[in-house]
Amino acid sequence: MNGVEDRLLGTREAAKIIYATDEPTTSQVRQVYHDILKEYFQALILRRRTRHTTRRFRRTVLAGQVGVLLVFVAAVAGSVKPILSTLPPERVAIQQWLGEHAPGYKVTKWYPPAPDGEGVRVRVQYRYRTRQGKGIHTDRLFMIEDSRVTRVDSEW
Repeated sequence: MNGVEDRLLGTREAAKIIYATDEPTTSQVRQVYHDILKEYFQALILRRRTRHTTRRFRRTVLAGQVGVLLVFVAAVAGSVKPILSTLPPERVAIQQWLGEHAPGYKVTKWYPPAPDGEGVRVRVQYRYRTRQGKGIHTDRLFMIEDSRVTRVDSEW
């Protein structure tokens, strides 16, 4: 027999011994579960052959491989997104101003920037909480010059 058949036969024989006795010992049970997890790991990560295993085991291995692949893709996508998304200087200036004047803010809507003389006007809707915990939803017009907020209007 080849190595795979020997390992599987050893696991099956150990399982038969455990089920044949009245009271399996903890070490016997631990050994069977250890062997099963070892085979699963080898099939999942090391991509060992699963030819002499049940269909259910092969499907479990396939599901595990798909899960590992999805976690890897999500990790790569999550780490690439911040690198690719750079904010325009107007937004950076507004977010800095909001961080100083409205801690815990959440922007609900950004309007497109409009040129205005030497700077840019940007209308923003955002919400924040006061120190007393009251929720405020506001709509403001920010004037940006040289990548910093120069004026904030709430009526226009």
